[in-house]
Amino acid sequence: MTGRTSNEQLSLIVQSMTQALAHRGADGMGVWVDQESGVALGHRRLSVIDLSPTGDQPMRSSRRGHVLVCNGEIYNYRDLKRELGSLGSSFFGEADSEVLLEACGEWGVPKTLDRLMGMYAFALWDPGAGTLHLARDHIGMKPLYWGRFGHWILFGSELKALRRHPAFVASINRDAVAGLMAFNYIPSPLSIYDGVCTLKPGHFVAIDLDGNVEEREFWSLEAAVLSGARQPECDPVSAADELERRLRASVARHMVADVPVASLLSGGVDSSLVTALMQQVAGTPVRSYAVRFADPEYDEADHARAVASHLGTDHTEIEVDEKVALQTIGRLPDIYDEPFADMSQIPTAIVCAEVAHHGKVVLTGDGGDEMFAGYPRYRLTWNHMRHLSKFPAGLRRAVAAFLKSTSKSPVGRLSRFLPPVAGHRLTPDRLMKAARLLQQDDFLQAYRRMLVQWEPGDRIVRGAEEPLGMLHSDWDGVRTGNALVDMRWIDTATYLPDDILVKVDRAGMAAGLEARMPLLDKDVMDFAWRQSTDLCYREGTDKWLLRQVLHRYVPKNLVDRPKMGFGVPMHTWLRGPLRGWAEDLLDPRRMEAEGYLNAGPIQKKWRQHLSGEVNWHYALWPVLMFQLWLRHDHA
Repeated sequence: MTGRTSNEQLSLIVQSMTQALAHRGADGMGVWVDQESGVALGHRRLSVIDLSPTGDQPMRSSRRGHVLVCNGEIYNYRDLKRELGSLGSSFFGEADSEVLLEACGEWGVPKTLDRLMGMYAFALWDPGAGTLHLARDHIGMKPLYWGRFGHWILFGSELKALRRHPAFVASINRDAVAGLMAFNYIPSPLSIYDGVCTLKPGHFVAIDLDGNVEEREFWSLEAAVLSGARQPECDPVSAADELERRLRASVARHMVADVPVASLLSGGVDSSLVTALMQQVAGTPVRSYAVRFADPEYDEADHARAVASHLGTDHTEIEVDEKVALQTIGRLPDIYDEPFADMSQIPTAIVCAEVAHHGKVVLTGDGGDEMFAGYPRYRLTWNHMRHLSKFPAGLRRAVAAFLKSTSKSPVGRLSRFLPPVAGHRLTPDRLMKAARLLQQDDFLQAYRRMLVQWEPGDRIVRGAEEPLGMLHSDWDGVRTGNALVDMRWIDTATYLPDDILVKVDRAGMAAGLEARMPLLDKDVMDFAWRQSTDLCYREGTDKWLLRQVLHRYVPKNLVDRPKMGFGVPMHTWLRGPLRGWAEDLLDPRRMEAEGYLNAGPIQKKWRQHLSGEVNWHYALWPVLMFQLWLRHDHA
């Protein structure tokens, strides 16, 4: 926003910024400029609803002159459209974005946001009020970066658009790098660059022509969690019936499109349930896609095929072999735009690129683990802390010190050949995790230690402070009195929007594929937080309530098995085909010259990993991703 630049200059700048996002919308580009106000908006279109030119953006309201650019979908737009029509609004086409534009004009931005069900990030210019609104959906399924550079306020779906602006300054945020090293992702609201932040999920900002900014929250995860924690519902039969009803309605909303809608099917609980409900809503076979890994330790394709066969989907398997995976690694800085280090980004990028050859929209099961307590670490932390708290702190710390030393000794290497304990083999890296748990007096402290790869005390990022947020200085406020609720709350506020949703959005949109997540519908989330933890984890079974609904469609024997995850054998790749690549990126002389990372502790873990003492691939991967990103001229 500036009044000092000509129309032509503004148009050229915004065209360049918008072109940087061509992968997010290959079906069209539009630019709108108002020199008098100094506002310029650009948009890349992926045509999903209303494929005609009446869905093109930027879109201008004929009644009030508001101008809109929106990325994403408004799933309840038909209901809103009928209501707006009764109030006198008229529409030129069938696009959900036109409904959003008219709703903001009729009800205002805050009241409109309260009524939306969807995934979106949008910018709305209100010429009458001289205000630009930026808004992001309730849980952060769609990204929105923004920042101030001199008299400019820049925003976009990805950082690569902001980098195209001549006023942009690419100064690396060292605290963001520290967050990356700790968690494998950059914790919001930070971005990799100083002066640029991510708009918080469930928030919007209003910016006037003088550059004044007001940020407000329109949906509160905290309110949803605390409301449910005070009065949890616990009737299993009625809860399963109500969950099924809400999920079916959510899936139906998410399937609204003028192009075919497919599903990503792993054969696990979440994706199987979404696919089953898609079949029920569609009434005809839907297309489903599964990944087949060459390494059987990571392969779930047979399970997915069995579920697809039972449901009768039109099923396709996508093979991910080592060669394709290694080729994909080189593209990760461009796909993810800022350093990102969840290793499942590799198969996610591969499957999205393949599915995009056949369509534009897929439904996924993301969100089920957070909503219904599906991560094994919940049970592991909870059970360990319940039992360990019975022992004196001094004894626990002494045992922790012994385990740490053992994990790096020949005894630690031999431990992997011992019988499993509580279903887990005693590998050296698991001995290290056990030592971390033993050192803690509080279960939330223990859970935090379960999540981090590098501790602040490791000091591997020069000149950085540990990032603030729920996992750091203010995380003690996350207390409901229920350990399982608190852990789910932490993940839903941090790991879900900053890792899972980033991974899926960037991988999909890099290929022009829109991923939709019915389990993260506001209606479903509000219901999930009202359920007692006994319905999430019951009789030793995780996601118990979700499974009760699934078993109405898919036999237990096809889906009831331990959670596998969506990983790759990175620990062996780093000792094998990726060793030379990794050693080049971890060159201590180069790291010291760059001035961001301390090479000493990194080299120590690298040598231990190569020797087989401990699998440090989770700690090394964020270092490698940061170094790879630096070499792609992003700094």
